[in-house]
Amino acid sequence: MQLARRLTHALILVLTLMIGATAAAVIVSQTAWFKNWVRAYIVREAGLYLNGTLTIERLSGNVLFGLEMENIDVSMDGQHLVAVKDMGLDYNFWDFVTKGLSVDNLRLDKPVIYLQRQGDTWTLSRLIKKQEGEANRLGPARPISIADIGVTDGTFVIDDPVGTSGVDVPSRIEHIDAKLAFKYEPVHYSIDISHVSFRGSEPAIALNALSGSVSVRDDEVYVEKVAIRTAETSLLVNGAVRDYLSRPVFNLQVSSDKLSVPELARLFPVLAGVQLQPQFDATLNGPTDRLGVVMNVVASAGRVHADVVANMKANVPSVTGSVSVRHLDLEPVLNDPRRRSDITADAKLDLHAASLTDPRSIRGTIAFDAPRIAAEGYAVDRAHGVVRLEGPALALDVRGGVYGAAAGDDVPGQRCLEAIG
Repeated sequence: MQLARRLTHALILVLTLMIGATAAAVIVSQTAWFKNWVRAYIVREAGLYLNGTLTIERLSGNVLFGLEMENIDVSMDGQHLVAVKDMGLDYNFWDFVTKGLSVDNLRLDKPVIYLQRQGDTWTLSRLIKKQEGEANRLGPARPISIADIGVTDGTFVIDDPVGTSGVDVPSRIEHIDAKLAFKYEPVHYSIDISHVSFRGSEPAIALNALSGSVSVRDDEVYVEKVAIRTAETSLLVNGAVRDYLSRPVFNLQVSSDKLSVPELARLFPVLAGVQLQPQFDATLNGPTDRLGVVMNVVASAGRVHADVVANMKANVPSVTGSVSVRHLDLEPVLNDPRRRSDITADAKLDLHAASLTDPRSIRGTIAFDAPRIAAEGYAVDRAHGVVRLEGPALALDVRGGVYGAAAGDDVPGQRCLEAIG
């Protein structure tokens, strides 16, 4: 009994000391001195990951389980890259110290990201240090895990937003709201997106919802159920890209139940005036120099099925393969009333274009067989022939029964029709 009492007294003493030590640690952790030490620790830890400088104006909260920070700034080479009005962190301090940057919840209020070009790259791309390597990809040596990220009223400010290659880039993207998760294990990435939305200006564009997941492992990018919905367009993407750092090989499926060309024209001015909202599904397979594309398109201008091979790496991109069209009207496609047509045909393509975003730069031939073609006042029954494209000019070399206002009724033989746009 005496031994049991002594053991009980010893246990009580140890528990008392542990409780006292824990209480003292909690008390110390709430002092201004300790919070300043934690702020310095966070800044020092950030230096392991960043090429830039992190500053935090004010830190509060319970440092064992969560922190609130105000007026956070990240700069590099004397330029502001990121500014955040308020940020909240929920975490387990032991995991935070022993397992790398492990956070249960991250809340960002009014973050602002400044995108500035430096040559052909964005300065923000140089912010993360390169330490570990895999498949020619480098990254920080320690893991990062953020289980829940919430962004409220964020902003992108884009320096010199003038578009390149026929693309207009918004100068500001505002009202960014997001909910996602991020995990990094040197050097594998994964991002799970529950929701992202924003409003862009100059030109105006809106993203109503973005969801899905993207992960990077070895030299492959995996895209799973990435759904994009704007005010007028919806898009779904699944698949993977192998060897994306060197010679990308695609295995992607893309579909849309509504793709608004007038909306896209805000980003791609060459599409201005095209009033189409097609539905489509497409698969992309192969490397960029022989990319196989199978596509089905349904629109008010007709139906199209394509099975082609594209060379996107050449100085002048090209497309070869077969296309079937049913009741195709070129007027809304080319935004030209003179191109009104009703074409049902099966064709073989051999085309190239100086610019993929400019239909008027297309050159090449289309060899076709058609039960009927009606275009520019002519009609052709049971026709076969060749269309030669030279930018805004197209020439038709057709054999079949040709009739129309200029040709008389049902005059068989060969006609060469040329339309200069």
